[in-house]
Amino acid sequence: MANQCTWQGQDGLGCTHTALAGKSYCAEHYPLVYKVGSAVKRKKDTSRYDRIQMLIDDFNAVLEELEAEGWTPEWEGEVGRL
Repeated sequence: MANQCTWQGQDGLGCTHTALAGKSYCAEHYPLVYKVGSAVKRKKDTSRYDRIQMLIDDFNAVLEELEAEGWTPEWEGEVGRL
């Protein structure tokens, strides 16, 4: 026997349709629960990571330039790399 859709509407009544194979929701409710196009957010996260990594690389490059010019930190110890 196939699984029934687990969607619960605002009225509290459950869906009576058959769930998609291997899923918990029917074809009508699956896109409502798992928003179509949500992979765009992952691309956005990847883009944000790339920008942060670029800033870290730039920061480390500036530290290298300063150290090459003889700059030393005012505190004891090694300058930490990001």
